[in-house]
Amino acid sequence: MAIQKKRKITLKEVAAAVKLAVPTVSQILNGKKNFCSEAQCQRVRQVAQDLGYVTNIGYRIMTGMETHTVGIMVSSPEQMQEEHNRSLILDLSQKFSDRGCAAFNHTLSSNGQQAFREIQEYIGRGVERFIFLGTPFGYEQILAMLEKQGIPYIANGRNFPRYVLADSTAGRVALLKYLDRKTDGHFLAFWWKDSELFDLQIAGMRNRRHFAERRAELRPCQSDYNTEAFKIGYEVMAGILDGHPDIRGAAFPNDAYALGAARCLIDRKVSGFHLSGCNGDRELLRYPYPVSTAIFDLKRISVLMAERVFDSDECQIAVPTKLVLV
Repeated sequence: MAIQKKRKITLKEVAAAVKLAVPTVSQILNGKKNFCSEAQCQRVRQVAQDLGYVTNIGYRIMTGMETHTVGIMVSSPEQMQEEHNRSLILDLSQKFSDRGCAAFNHTLSSNGQQAFREIQEYIGRGVERFIFLGTPFGYEQILAMLEKQGIPYIANGRNFPRYVLADSTAGRVALLKYLDRKTDGHFLAFWWKDSELFDLQIAGMRNRRHFAERRAELRPCQSDYNTEAFKIGYEVMAGILDGHPDIRGAAFPNDAYALGAARCLIDRKVSGFHLSGCNGDRELLRYPYPVSTAIFDLKRISVLMAERVFDSDECQIAVPTKLVLV
């Protein structure tokens, strides 16, 4: 039996459904200025969505028209597994849909040259602006291409000149200071190998040398980020308990590692050990072992990113985090 191909809804049909002229509906769906109220524009976009109207992106590219598409690029497979990034993607996608824009989500390659080619391909497909979650491999080349072609972008990392991010630097510094007070300096601060971020975070702190000497390296995760980070955190905590009886606290770069450490403390029936992570993952906030963290204001970040990706003004916004100290 032949499969019947679904008929495409025309712009004329959308206009008839909302009782407006075709040019007016076209202006609304293309994000152009018109005389309709925002409520009326929202109604038109909703009716078009309900009817299944789809903009012909290929035609727009060939005729040089705006495609109203945004690419949400995640810097690596590991970043895609971060809970806060997944939440941002969902929230941003809905905001762009409400605005009448199409949003593409893609996880970039861990090879810098391949990541660059992937961005080139999306530009060729008509993506007009980009949001970057995390710092892509080979980001310098990507950034140079975007700025040369005048393509708007916004990121959630300081490696890009235009960014909106959670101020995790201030949050982690506050957590380090808290653990320092609670343990009278008897704690370890863990960070990834070859990362400059830890040094940047403690740069303005009093007794910086003390924090630097208390730093220990974590091996990076390679595949299933959350599972592997949990396992590494567990192993690290077991090593502390077995070999460092004077240590009474540990600071981890995110909640995935801290959860593994907390599980180890539960299994060993250890109490009074102070842990911190960062990101405010939901699982950690309800975990039976108390862990301090910094919660990202994802709603505020997504609002700002969705707004600022449509302009090219200077943008360097750090949104404060909410501390949970236990």
